[in-house]
Amino acid sequence: MDGWYNGDEDNAIIDTDVFIENAKKFGAYCGKNPNVSIVTAADEVLGR
Repeated sequence: MDGWYNGDEDNAIIDTDVFIENAKKFGAYCGKNPNVSIVTAADEVLGR
């Protein structure tokens, strides 16, 4: 989802530690909010 927020301006760099932490956060959030869209979940989880 960072690519979505960074757009074409920034280079795509994947920090695997951050990726894993965000995946855990998405899993927890989506598990509790199964009817929320992935974009809304990203806004909530990534705080953007």
